[in-house]
Parts: sequence; C-alpha cells; structure tokens
Amino acid sequence: QSKSVSRRRDAVYPATIVGPPPLEDATLGDAVQQMLTPLLKLMHPEVRSLWSYMETGFHNLAVASVANRYTREARKTGLALLGEGQFSLTKCLVLVDEHTDPSDFKAVAHAISTRFDPSDDFLLIPHPAYDSLDFTSGTTHKGSKMLIDVSRLKPDGPLRPPPDLSKWADRIGKHVLIGGGVLVFQTQTQLARRLLAELLQSPDLSGVRLAVAVSDDIDPADPTRMLWGWFTRFEPARDIQFQHAEMRGVVPHWEGKMGIDATFKPGYPAALTLDPAAEKEAERLWDTYLK
Repeated sequence: QSKSVSRRRDAVYPATIVGPPPLEDATLGDAVQQMLTPLLKLMHPEVRSLWSYMETGFHNLAVASVANRYTREARKTGLALLGEGQFSLTKCLVLVDEHTDPSDFKAVAHAISTRFDPSDDFLLIPHPAYDSLDFTSGTTHKGSKMLIDVSRLKPDGPLRPPPDLSKWADRIGKHVLIGGGVLVFQTQTQLARRLLAELLQSPDLSGVRLAVAVSDDIDPADPTRMLWGWFTRFEPARDIQFQHAEMRGVVPHWEGKMGIDATFKPGYPAALTLDPAAEKEAERLWDTYLK
C-alpha cells in the first residue's frame, strides 16, 4: 500500500474552461443528449426529437419537436421538460412541430417568423431554479425562463419584405435576418433598450417577429458566435420587451413583436479565454502530451 504522493516531472494537468464555444464540452454534451433523448421519448412519446444547442452552453437553449395529439399537449410537454432532472436548468425552450428539425436553427427561426404570436405562444416562468453558471439575473441560482410554443400546425403567416434599417444606421451595426422574421443586430448596451422600443413600434419592421440586440463583439453572421452572444447574455424577465404589454387582472398579456436585449451588461463577468502564450506553448508541446 502506497504511503506517498508522487507526480510526474513537468506534469500537464488536463482541464477545460467555460467560455466562447466550441470547447471540449461540445463533443461530450452532444454525445450525452443523443444517448439520453431516446429515454426522454419513452417518458414523453409525443416528443419526436430534441436538441440542446452547444453554441449556447447547452442549458441556455433547447428545442423540442412535439406532435400535438390533443389540444395544447406540447405546452404540457414543455412544462414537464422544464421540470425534468438536469433539463430543468434550461433557460429557453422552443417547441416546434414534428416536421421541423430542432437542430436546424434556421428552420426554428422560420417557425417563429411565421407562427409566433406572443399573446398565445409565449410563457414566462419567474423565479425557478437557475444554472449556477448563469450570471444574467444578478442573483446566483435564481432567474427566469421562457417558453415559445410554435408547435401547432396553424397556417404560416406571410413573410414580408426585409426591414428597412436605414434610419437607425447610426445606432445599428452588423445585422442578419434569420428565417425571414428574426432580426439580430449589433448595438451599444446603453442604446439597446430605447432602440428596441423604437424598432418594435416601427412599421419598417412589420415583418419582424423577434428582434435581438447584441454587443459589437458578436458577429451576427457567425452562427456559433451569434447564438452564444444571444442566449448567454439575457434573462427573460429582465431583458425582454414587447410591442404591446398590459395586465389583464393578474395575468400579463403581450402582443406584436418581441425584443430581447442581449447586449453585454455592466456587472457581467468577462468571458474566459485562453492566454495566447499558453495556447502557443500547448501547440508546441502537443505531440509530447500523447506519449
């Protein structure tokens, strides 16, 4: 029996960091969800497929394809999923119909663009358990979740001409239109709330269903960077606004376009990145690590 602790000279300690994707957890996370989704479908046979997005750190965005066998079954399923084990830490859940591929974000955005009506398809859940790594609420383990249900096979609304953003050119940087009605654009944090309010009321954005403001370090044309910058930098209860909102009794009612302020807020921790010198040294010694 050994009574000593030994180490290799100049040992390398393998570790991962949490930061901009893709990182080491990408392969692990994709493998886990592909292994466990069949078990989830046994518990919820109406679920056709499910995908949690590596680009968002997995827990920030999941999309489930659901076959509605009776009215509002997908809504029941969505609430069940948000209370299911580790999956309960999911912040944003989108429900699509059985013909939409959950892993194809463009297809998901198209479903939102043509079907989303916040008065009937949006659910905000305040104060649930929150992932320890999510800093957007400002309070550890506490925050809010959102559910978008565009799973019903209702007629797709028409896709209208792309928005005319020329009058906001001094406040909007790079931007993309995804799925015909999801607009993601760069702006400054201090301008985001007021700018979103203007955009949601503008007839120039009549065809947009969802407008998302991101910071200028996020390139909307880079799908991985865009999803990471979007879903890791907002909390639903604090950072979402609608074209029209009111209280009906004790129930909030929302209508029209939805806006999300996903800019980098004061107090957010800086993203963890590799030190360039350490990265260069690791590349130089890579072959020796495998011996």
